[in-house]
Amino acid sequence: MALSDTEIEKRKAVIATTQDENQKVTRIIDLAFDILYQNKVPQANALLEEAALLATQIKFKDGLGRVRLGKAAIAYFTANYDDSALYSDQAIEIFQQTNNKELLAETYTNLGMSHWSQGSYSKALDYVFKGIHLYQESGKSGRLAYALYMLGSFYLDLNDPDNAEKNFLASQKALEIGDPYSVSNARSWIGLANVAFQRDQYTQALECLDKALKLQEESNDQFGMSRTFNDFGKIYRKLNDIDQAYLFYGKSLNIRLQATDKQALITTYLDLGEFNFEQQEYALAVNYLQNGLKWAEKLRAKVKMYRAHLLLSQIYDVLEEYDKAYHHLKQHNEIKDSVMGKDANLKIRNLESQFAKERSEKEAEIYRLKNVELKQLYDEIEHKNQAITDSIEYARRIQNAMLPLHSDFLTYQEYAFIFYKPRDIVSGDFYWFTSIPHPDNASLELIFIAAVDCTGHGVPGAFMSMIGHNLLNNVVKQRKIYAPENILTSLHLGVKKALKQDQNDNQDGMDLALVVIDELEECIHFAGANNPLVYVQNGELHRIKGNKQGIGGGKHRPTKKFDRHTVSFKDTPGMFYIFSDGYQDQFGGADNKKFMKPRFRQLLFDIHHLPLIEQRQQLVDTLEDWMGNEPQIDDILVMGLKLGY
Repeated sequence: MALSDTEIEKRKAVIATTQDENQKVTRIIDLAFDILYQNKVPQANALLEEAALLATQIKFKDGLGRVRLGKAAIAYFTANYDDSALYSDQAIEIFQQTNNKELLAETYTNLGMSHWSQGSYSKALDYVFKGIHLYQESGKSGRLAYALYMLGSFYLDLNDPDNAEKNFLASQKALEIGDPYSVSNARSWIGLANVAFQRDQYTQALECLDKALKLQEESNDQFGMSRTFNDFGKIYRKLNDIDQAYLFYGKSLNIRLQATDKQALITTYLDLGEFNFEQQEYALAVNYLQNGLKWAEKLRAKVKMYRAHLLLSQIYDVLEEYDKAYHHLKQHNEIKDSVMGKDANLKIRNLESQFAKERSEKEAEIYRLKNVELKQLYDEIEHKNQAITDSIEYARRIQNAMLPLHSDFLTYQEYAFIFYKPRDIVSGDFYWFTSIPHPDNASLELIFIAAVDCTGHGVPGAFMSMIGHNLLNNVVKQRKIYAPENILTSLHLGVKKALKQDQNDNQDGMDLALVVIDELEECIHFAGANNPLVYVQNGELHRIKGNKQGIGGGKHRPTKKFDRHTVSFKDTPGMFYIFSDGYQDQFGGADNKKFMKPRFRQLLFDIHHLPLIEQRQQLVDTLEDWMGNEPQIDDILVMGLKLGY
């Protein structure tokens, strides 16, 4: 309930005239909590200090414990989670000494909310179950209602509307037995509205929100109304009523900007970001999402952080800003794995060990709830594994968008082919080409082609490939460096800078073969970092080795120089090949050995006279025959260039 300044002064007057000192401490703390939720943190803190001084003088331990609870809330709202945990632990110690089960239950329930918002699902559920157990023992149905509401909210986050509904209805039933707080009852109606929302029952959801809003208006619960307004906006989005959605989101945002609890503000920012993304208002969407991400990072709200990163990645993908898209996708996956992977597995191990212990009849009932949650977790993990796979598949789309378009390659299909076979969904190998008008004759071109093999494969290799792709574009297109040996040197320095390799022991990088086709001079220039150029002219196979050094790494060797090699095809046509090491390193054959370099070069020689499309197919068929049932061990990339014919 929001208090006016006049009401606050009246309550202070009552406190001043209170004779019973225990009651006086209690009233001071009650007022501190009430104004804390009106974003009056300094005033609330001053009242708590006053209550602490008096409670210490009269040795009122429960009063001191409640002061610690208030301090924990202030620390939580200001993202000082370590201090919040410390104050909570102090409150628990006091309430255990006084055997005050109700206040101990309140502490546990608040800790559950705090840990859930930070993505620590296991700890959150443990604390909430402890709170429920103690509320049942103490017979405080009104407070039990809040813990059951919170458990219902957890189930909503896990997309389990059935269990969520059971807990929201149980919360309402507990309120009927205890004091029917209008604020608490409104919460349950909001919960039931979201159950209906998850079931696509939008009319029923709106009816539940109307009931919640009526109760909130009666008690002037501004913060509660901000939640209801936000959910109205969410439903009207689904109903495609754009004006109503904007209206209610705006009402929610206005309240939450002034509120103490910024967790709710993050939700509105993210919802508005997603909404504007749907409306193709990309600049607005990015602005809302970045504001939400800023607060989520400040509050360490991991669940909201990974949602923000995913939405930003999707927007930047649409805007074709692939660097930013990949950055946010990487952050999304890392955070999501830490929240949904490790914590869920930890929770399962904890629950399994707890089920093995003997429990009293009441404890067995509480832990029966955990058994239900255990099943939910197994389903959740299966769902999240699929979500991770979907995210990597999304990363593949971003990586494929980074590669030259098929339509671009068709321009050169008469004298080039590509055999590209990633080991995983995304790849550490990538091919790159671009062209510019020849500086000495604009009707002809300089054509730049690279076959690149990055450190690692799968997701780690794909991250490096993004760096390499962008640096190659920068070196040639922006900085206008055209000599292949200088391109590799600049690429090396760019990788070192991007990965800050002068400041750490990171040795990641890439091997590659780079050629520049000069249509005016009718020759091909080559420079290599560990990888060679193989070519056939006049029926003879030749190999030019690249320099024995890769791109990136070399903390104590900041500058690397590369050599240029030139082969003319003016009078002698030739078939030229550049590639990664994936093909020659593949295991298979009768003895399950590597294909090896000599066999690979012989294969290239044997097929060099065939049409390009048949050369590629021979590479595919030979590899499949060689592998048999053996798994692919690395990314594979082979490029062929037919010049001078």
